[in-house]
Amino acid sequence: MELIYISETQLKIILSGEDLMSYGITADQLDYSNVSTRHLIWAILNSAKSESGFNADNSKLSITVFDSADGGCELYIKKESIGKTDNISVSQYKAKTYRHSALGKAKGKYIVADLSSLCKLSYRIISDKFHLRTSLYFDSRGNYILTVNPEKRLPSYITDKEKHTNLPQYLSEYGASYELTEKALTHINEYCKMISEGNAAELLSTL
Repeated sequence: MELIYISETQLKIILSGEDLMSYGITADQLDYSNVSTRHLIWAILNSAKSESGFNADNSKLSITVFDSADGGCELYIKKESIGKTDNISVSQYKAKTYRHSALGKAKGKYIVADLSSLCKLSYRIISDKFHLRTSLYFDSRGNYILTVNPEKRLPSYITDKEKHTNLPQYLSEYGASYELTEKALTHINEYCKMISEGNAAELLSTL
């Protein structure tokens, strides 16, 4: 288990499949309504408090879970507000079948990077108010992949249409950036597991 202190309100935890097995649980079974998950979460919080000073006492927590290729997972624990510590919500993002529509004439990109870099990229995309279709995957080597496409239909209140039919120029600053051709998209769908479809940047920007 690896604890990464992000801020006073946010903590990242990397758990291997073996870490989870030691608590008698798998990534698919993580649910705060079961006892094994509660034991795991409280063990993490106790370790975080002693190692980094991350104190979740009297705080409402949200926990976001991302599956990892090795059978483990990455957890993001965030203190939302002061309240009962038992008030903990767990959101899980797991692999699912993806049925993609044709890219059409719009040219997309995909970025291969670690999850932290993609979180930073997503925050910048959202802060810059780009309306893009983004999906998140991971491959068998543990890489995370973010696909980025212009939205075909923009909200009526958007006046700067040209901005939103193009992609941000800074994508390559956060990882290896490639053209999202039909061949590349087919390969990603066939060999990678999808975590979030369509609005991945919105999700990652909050972590």
